[in-house]
Amino acid sequence: MGRLVSYLFGGVVIAVLSGARDGSALELNKIQGSESGGAVLDVGVRGRFDHQYAGYPTVHFDGIVYRMWYSARDTVQSGPGGIGLAISKDGVRWQRVNGGKPVLKVGSKGAFDAAQVIGPCVLFADGLFHMWYGGMDGTLHNGHVGIERIGLAISKDGIHWERANAGQPVVDIGKPGCYDDIQAAHPCVVREGNAYRMWYSAYSERADHVFCVATSHDGIHWKRENDGKPVTGLKPERVIGPALHVHRGKYYMLFSGSTDVWTIYSATSRDGIHWQMQNGGRPSVPLGNFGTFDSGQMHHPCLLAMPGILRVWYGGNAYEKGTPQTHSWEVLVSGQHWLRIGLAEVELAENATD
Repeated sequence: MGRLVSYLFGGVVIAVLSGARDGSALELNKIQGSESGGAVLDVGVRGRFDHQYAGYPTVHFDGIVYRMWYSARDTVQSGPGGIGLAISKDGVRWQRVNGGKPVLKVGSKGAFDAAQVIGPCVLFADGLFHMWYGGMDGTLHNGHVGIERIGLAISKDGIHWERANAGQPVVDIGKPGCYDDIQAAHPCVVREGNAYRMWYSAYSERADHVFCVATSHDGIHWKRENDGKPVTGLKPERVIGPALHVHRGKYYMLFSGSTDVWTIYSATSRDGIHWQMQNGGRPSVPLGNFGTFDSGQMHHPCLLAMPGILRVWYGGNAYEKGTPQTHSWEVLVSGQHWLRIGLAEVELAENATD
């Protein structure tokens, strides 16, 4: 479910996500990949749509094959990108499909996603893949922040996608003064009964980056919850990229938070609105050492719970050669700013309960 969480078995995962009963912290161990700096999915070859950026992963596992959809760009200024697909038998070694070309390209001229598609969340429901994603039309707020809305595409095979809602956004930006009046982005969708619930990254000058929540009966028509106000209890308060799992009426979330540099934190909630931080408020996936692909920042995790193991894929930026070793956003964006995907995981106690 949502970005993408699936395969929960009993109460095993819950004890780990909420901090085990003995009070131990939720800290995931990084898996050393064979790609640049220890990543498991590197940027594409020069000239491809993803030759500088590969991030924002969403992973589905059908019991045999892992599928990962990922984004190639992160702003309108970066140039048109697309959403690609890679497959794996073990979740560590990945192979691009579709000839290395994007499976979802930017929309047609004049569409809400004509300049950028980014941050997919893929959910398999009713025999079809559903992809909610962020779209930009090239309009900039105050000349530098892209206006972003959420769209939906549907596929039978995960490669060939058709835009739903006649190509119109399914979640538009809010009215002026709302918490999402500049961006509604980076959705995470879970299915609860016959309905859908979405947590998404909202951006406004009023509150910077926060999470808002919406519900839908069909995945197309959405109603904002909590009077459009953001969720509470998260630290740091500046957040993006939610990844959620729901079990027995309780919500578990990994997300990117930042006071100066983005990294990955965890929290729990009984209603999806009011949250309590886990791991003592410390990051659940620490930044990498200098020289690794994620030494600069980490963001947009996806969460997969399986028998005996919890796996998290995430995007990471490295310090480039010659840049100072400081966790400064200005330093990161002033030089070459590659984005790659890594993996962290933790083994689960077989006899754990919630």
